[in-house]
Amino acid sequence: MPNSHCTVLTLLELARREFAPRPLSEAERDLFTTAETGKVMLAPRGDKTEGDAANVPARQDDRVIHAECLVWLCTNRGASLMVTYGGIRMDGVRIKGDLNLENAQIAFPFSGTKCAFEGRILLSNARMRSLSLLNCSVNGLEGGGVNIEGNVLLRGSTAKGGVNFAAATIGGRLDCGQARFTVPNGYALTATNVTINGSVFLTEGCRANGGVNLDSAKIGGDLDCSDFTAWGHVNLAATRIGGDLVCYRARFTDLRDEALRVDRAKIEGSVFLSDGFKAVGWVRFWGADIAVAFFWSGIRLNHKFGLDLRSAKVGTLWDNKDSWPRKKRLLLDGFRYDRIHHSAPTDATSRIEWLHLQPEDRFLPQPYEQLAAVFRDLGQEANTRRVLFRRSQENARSTHFLDHSWWWYNFFGRAIGYGYVPSRPLLISLLMILFGSILFGLGYSRDLISPTNEIGYVKDAAGRPLLKDSKHLFSENYPNFNPIAYSLESFAPLVKLDMSAHWRPDAHRSTQLNFKNFHPVISGQMLQWYLWFHIMAGWILTSWWVGLLTGIVKS
Repeated sequence: MPNSHCTVLTLLELARREFAPRPLSEAERDLFTTAETGKVMLAPRGDKTEGDAANVPARQDDRVIHAECLVWLCTNRGASLMVTYGGIRMDGVRIKGDLNLENAQIAFPFSGTKCAFEGRILLSNARMRSLSLLNCSVNGLEGGGVNIEGNVLLRGSTAKGGVNFAAATIGGRLDCGQARFTVPNGYALTATNVTINGSVFLTEGCRANGGVNLDSAKIGGDLDCSDFTAWGHVNLAATRIGGDLVCYRARFTDLRDEALRVDRAKIEGSVFLSDGFKAVGWVRFWGADIAVAFFWSGIRLNHKFGLDLRSAKVGTLWDNKDSWPRKKRLLLDGFRYDRIHHSAPTDATSRIEWLHLQPEDRFLPQPYEQLAAVFRDLGQEANTRRVLFRRSQENARSTHFLDHSWWWYNFFGRAIGYGYVPSRPLLISLLMILFGSILFGLGYSRDLISPTNEIGYVKDAAGRPLLKDSKHLFSENYPNFNPIAYSLESFAPLVKLDMSAHWRPDAHRSTQLNFKNFHPVISGQMLQWYLWFHIMAGWILTSWWVGLLTGIVKS
């Protein structure tokens, strides 16, 4: 039997057959050799042009890899099985053409360092072990729906056509430290509906010349934007962040007046806007849920900066007075917080000043009630009353003239401090009792107050009341009139001293007073009208006192 010989071809030999008759470049030969041996494909020693396609002459073919070589290596079953666990590791080469790996199943890591991709990188709906592009230049990366088991590293890279990871799944972290993304009239980095099990790093001077869109992203760790700069709208709406949102020294600028949107986000950790954070435009946290703390300090203020916390919820509010936005640039309606950090302003005067930074177009009671609730939980009843008193004062300005609420907030409520200044209604009560005592005493001395029963008069034999100096004489057996007791009993409905049961103003009598050039006429009818007012005011004020003592009155 003749001898048979089985020849095993190397990956390089398979590649030469695949791409014949075109000869492979030196870089391509190195690619296939190192992929099979597990070594790193290195740029020529001492070469300073790697990673920049503009600095690599087109005729320098030894530095060029055609994208079709990488596509064949990743998608051809026979070729990909020959790639070691180290995967593709390129250094300092230029990739010519679009790298189309859409829907590919890549079973090994893919990495490049200081490489220049002349075309786009297309990874939509692909499956990969990991992706590492360090200090590379890319003309767009399209990774919508890609599933990457490990990390995505774009550190130091430049993407002139934008990066898109919409609906992608990343098992590790997304690290864009020192990266540059450029799409001037759109989103330079898009990762909507992405799921990232690790953290996201837009740090160390990372910049986006364009917007960043992470709408509805799910991030298992932190979203760290320290030292990040974006010239465009940054959208983090409906994101889910398992750790912290960190924006130390971050800078966001948007000509549409909305620099950062974190609406409806759920953040399991804290939010840090501090240490030189700057936003030219609104920073919006409408409806956001922040479990731990909202830290807001060291802000670089400008006339366009505004903070929207409407309907947001945080555990601890930790702010700094010097970082508060300008008047009318703070929105707080529906903002809920459990406590104020002791390092933040915690006195009622400062917090009321904070509330006054809201727009004045309409009165919103909820921010005052929320602040009062926090003070009440801290046991600071004096601060609680001050905040609620100021709430009523502000509400008074919003009432319409002569409405039922106008009478309360601008007349009686103002007089008694809206129920939050106990000394004021007490003083008013004492003054009314004193004034009533003087007025009723004057009425009695002028015969304008009469007994309620005929037995109170001294009568002659014919049964007619006797007069002395034009005044009625009262029986010694009838209870004596006491103006202080009469005023107190009429004012306080719970006090019974038997004065009002025996004496009343006589509406049919009148008298003239003499004060030098002033001679007013007062009548029992006028005294009766005042008595009715005296009684009604007493009912209202004493009801307030009963409510205060029993805890019924809360607002």
